[in-house]
Amino acid sequence: IVQESETRKLDRNVFNEAYLMHTSTSPQYAIIASCDVAAAMMEPPGGTALVEESIREAMDFRRAMRKVESEFGKNDWWFKVWGPNRLVSEGIGNRDEWILESNEHWHGFGDLAEGFNMLDPIKATVITPGLDMSGSFGETGI
Repeated sequence: IVQESETRKLDRNVFNEAYLMHTSTSPQYAIIASCDVAAAMMEPPGGTALVEESIREAMDFRRAMRKVESEFGKNDWWFKVWGPNRLVSEGIGNRDEWILESNEHWHGFGDLAEGFNMLDPIKATVITPGLDMSGSFGETGI
């Protein structure tokens, strides 16, 4: 509300009403602002490119870890990245490849609802040597 102060007095009730209509009682304006910025960043085409680049980096990391394991880790211990046994040889693959299927050994969750659970391909959980997915201890490990 902009008023000429020399000719009109400020109506405090009108000012307070207008002010409270556009503010929050929460002191976390930084969080609200960061959510707005994040939402704007994820709008296409830039957001799509950011997500695809993140998935590509995570997939490259998974493939590199498996390559090191296949070349050097057969008779020795090496880290594993928790995820499906099959990975596409290049690119980012398909979202259906990350849906957790019921009773698959690699995830250890047992009986799952069909098409309900999905692993985020961007997040990579590194499994250290010494404890496998079944909870059995190895002879050596971390």
